[in-house]
Amino acid sequence: MYAARLAVAAVSCSMIVACSGDPDGNNTNGMSNNSNGSTNNVASNNSNNSNNQNVVDNNSTNNTTTPNNTIAGPEGRALAVTSDFATGMSAWHLAALSELGVADYPIGNGDVAIARGSQHAYVLDRNNSQVQVIDAVTLDDLGIIDVAGAAPSNPNDATDAMGKTYISLYNTGELAVATPNGADWDVSRISLATYDDYDQNPEPSAMHTDGDFVLVVLQRLQDFAPVEDSMLVVVDAGDDSVADALNLGVFNAQAGLRPVGSSFAVGATGDYGANDGGILALTRTAAGDYGVGDLLVTEDELGGDLLDFVFVTETRGFAVITLPDFSSKLLEFEVGGDVNPVDTVAAPGFAGLDVSFDGRWLAVGDRAPEVNAFLLFDLEDALDSSHVLSTTLPPSGFRFLP
Repeated sequence: MYAARLAVAAVSCSMIVACSGDPDGNNTNGMSNNSNGSTNNVASNNSNNSNNQNVVDNNSTNNTTTPNNTIAGPEGRALAVTSDFATGMSAWHLAALSELGVADYPIGNGDVAIARGSQHAYVLDRNNSQVQVIDAVTLDDLGIIDVAGAAPSNPNDATDAMGKTYISLYNTGELAVATPNGADWDVSRISLATYDDYDQNPEPSAMHTDGDFVLVVLQRLQDFAPVEDSMLVVVDAGDDSVADALNLGVFNAQAGLRPVGSSFAVGATGDYGANDGGILALTRTAAGDYGVGDLLVTEDELGGDLLDFVFVTETRGFAVITLPDFSSKLLEFEVGGDVNPVDTVAAPGFAGLDVSFDGRWLAVGDRAPEVNAFLLFDLEDALDSSHVLSTTLPPSGFRFLP
């Protein structure tokens, strides 16, 4: 198994990322403008001279050229993952305001994602059906949850509620519920077969915690194509029962479940190339009580297939779309208003969109070979420059930590 590297850097999150090794995840218990928690890789070290930055690599320290138009980075810390799908290599990293420490973890093989809950952060090794649990505050290693079962389960996302970890199992149509038991984890499963489609698997994916409830998006695909409307399942963490299930009225809700204001929104890609999806609002009366609202922004307005999105305020957000030539765009949008491009890159495009807890910083990974970096934009400044966190492998996912 490929050994990924954990790096905790004593820097003001103006770090440079480095790794060796392969990605996807989401979550927050409170109503911040940040996403659930889910997919990716970063570690770094930065001096006061932005033109002479050091890269923390698996086995060495290298110099990297800083692109033009860079700005000073934020304070804080993040969990990120990088991946090279061609070689099947990946790595995950932590960067934080603490002593620089390096430790190898036996996870990081194949398709790896990250997620963030209210108390924990997660590294999801999808190929090996394992989930690494990290304390989001202390950064302590809390062990590995094995969710393999009789066959690979493809853990897709993770979050926590009432002291338990919930993991969506994409291949089996279930939720794994992991309860800590000393240094180990006791794992049970919640079947979602009631909500399946023609292939008997509803494809549970993005998740988010809301108080004592866990929201789970069901994509409902067949051979990776949408065949039924996607759904939202609400799980009561008190007794692990399904408290409600909503038909979302959109196809292929695979572009995330994000908080917006006091409620949430779901990203729907629909049929690829059709521009039939968008960002769908959920109504929320209280934790556990939801309804389906309107499309806040359509794919027609965005101009392509929706891949990911985040909200900074109740009306201002950012989205990543993909175009027929597989290039991708980072867009800024206002609900009911303008859609403006921030940047455009050729395939393999952008990945790892996230917003800091204070709403000031936007992070996105640029997988273009000549860039290979996470870009951090100061939302209080112009969006024509960014802080650059360079990576060895292409960036896949990024989540700010508390």
